[in-house]
Amino acid sequence: MGSTLHFEFRLFVYALTAYLGSAQAAQAVTLEKVRLAIPTVAVMYAPIYLGLNEGLFAAEGLDLEISAMRTDLSIAALGTGEIDFIAHGGAALRAAAQGFPLKLVFALDHKAPFWLVSRPEIENIKMLKGKKIGVSFPGDTPQLVLKRFLRRVRPGMLRPSKSSTSLLQSASDNLAIF
Repeated sequence: MGSTLHFEFRLFVYALTAYLGSAQAAQAVTLEKVRLAIPTVAVMYAPIYLGLNEGLFAAEGLDLEISAMRTDLSIAALGTGEIDFIAHGGAALRAAAQGFPLKLVFALDHKAPFWLVSRPEIENIKMLKGKKIGVSFPGDTPQLVLKRFLRRVRPGMLRPSKSSTSLLQSASDNLAIF
């Protein structure tokens, strides 16, 4: 597991470096400032934080600044040049489909890394009926994935728009059931 994360992270750093065209920056004394927005602080981004802590970005000539930012704000900030990269996969694809000019540089994972977490007394999907489900941001990828999951797993029983209520939490909160 550790070597896989290390390999994936190194691949991310190399892709980012190549994209920035910083073959010279890797050998330069001054680091190139790169601003990355992530949708939430989550385990999925551990390889990025590991690389930051281990100095891998700096070794490649990059001074990486990470900000947790709501998806809609990160897309706008990318468009205005306030940030350089976003790690908001689903939202970025939706923006690109609507004509926003962006390019996929690197994918950290090959599947959607979502977890549905509940209190211990919720033992199965059937027990979600009538419960409130929190999401990081309404209309964002985690909520869309959750709706699709609920429709697929319990067709006819759970209709996310009727049987569950989305609560708006801060953008840095993970998906949780209350």
